[in-house]
Amino acid sequence: MIALESFIPFPRHILLEACLTELETTATDVQAFSDFCQSLSLFYHLRYHKSTESLKAQYLPFDPEEVDYGEGDLNTGADFIAQFSQILEEANFSSLSKDTLKKAFATESLISLKTDVDFDDFIEVVCYCQGDIFQEVKTKKIFREFNKKVDIYERVVLLVQFKSADYFKQKKIDVKKLPFKPGKIYISMYKNIPKKDIEFVFPNVEVGMLLRDKLLFWIPAIAAGVPTVFKIIPQFTLIIGVILFVVFGYFHIDWNFVQIQSEEAKDVMPILVAMLSVLLGCGGFAARQYATYKFKYLKFQKEVTDTLFFRNLSNQFGVVQLLVDAAEEEECKEIFLVYCFLLKHGKPLDAKTLDQEIETWFLEKWNSALNFDIVNTLKVMENFAGDRPLVTKTEDGRYVAMPIEESKTLLQKLLQESV
Repeated sequence: MIALESFIPFPRHILLEACLTELETTATDVQAFSDFCQSLSLFYHLRYHKSTESLKAQYLPFDPEEVDYGEGDLNTGADFIAQFSQILEEANFSSLSKDTLKKAFATESLISLKTDVDFDDFIEVVCYCQGDIFQEVKTKKIFREFNKKVDIYERVVLLVQFKSADYFKQKKIDVKKLPFKPGKIYISMYKNIPKKDIEFVFPNVEVGMLLRDKLLFWIPAIAAGVPTVFKIIPQFTLIIGVILFVVFGYFHIDWNFVQIQSEEAKDVMPILVAMLSVLLGCGGFAARQYATYKFKYLKFQKEVTDTLFFRNLSNQFGVVQLLVDAAEEEECKEIFLVYCFLLKHGKPLDAKTLDQEIETWFLEKWNSALNFDIVNTLKVMENFAGDRPLVTKTEDGRYVAMPIEESKTLLQKLLQESV
């Protein structure tokens, strides 16, 4: 069974309209609530804009697509990664541990390839997902296509920081031939990635043939090679005989285990023809098998490229900007909901009741099941501006929304301070 997630799968403006509709049947000033939500959205936009600028400055020395500023300070890289992970948490992404990733790597992929990811190449690995769902995909087995339900992640974000150039030099690897820059931080965001194929999003993944693919390659190769061997045996015997005739004749050694006449050994043309036949036979067979291998390898590479190319949403700092926007959306939507339902009831509610109200509302209105993050949202609202909260807690542990006009005034003051 797939666990419920905290992210809210509806745009902010649609959720706001639904909240306004919900409040129309109460004594709440709907226009005042709408104004409050607009001011809240602007406040978070300015706040996250500052976060974006901070992240941009920290990421610049580690961006592989920017001018090479040399290897950045590792402490700066760690600060960036910590802030990046916080943004992912605020955008309601779920962390995938290295153990979880390694278990996924151990299962057979939907793409028929052997894969390997060396975690020792990285200083840091951060992988988050969002939207753990089942989806029907077309798969092919032997010569038959059929639909199969596959467990996928709707969004996958991966950050990896490679080790320095010295590490790869110690492994006797030519740094210039690496498909990535040592010491840099690579960030990618993908959509609809099957759990079994998640290793393909790693930039250092190595692919190879599965055992069955190797057998399908070598068995026909051996079958095709046997007739070639039988064809070249007479010519090969003649060449061996000539070599032995010359060697043993030079040392005046009596030999009779290869039946060859001295006239045959002295006739150059048959020997040259025999050697040419051997070279053409072996060379032609080797060329055919190499071409077959390259075709299979390119076919596998194309399959991997197609899988990732059409599912890639963004790379490097573009991912950060998408996540900042997602975090801004999630923070605003969570506060919209809590404030709306506290106003709707017009009385104090405990966290559990409020949580159940919101989750039931989503299920009944949109048939959408989620695990609303009530604890973190209430914490944010209680400490929204220090001694100027959006909700207060009663002595018996229940929560009350601040009057709407007071909240509007608070946001206006905060906006003036932010500008």
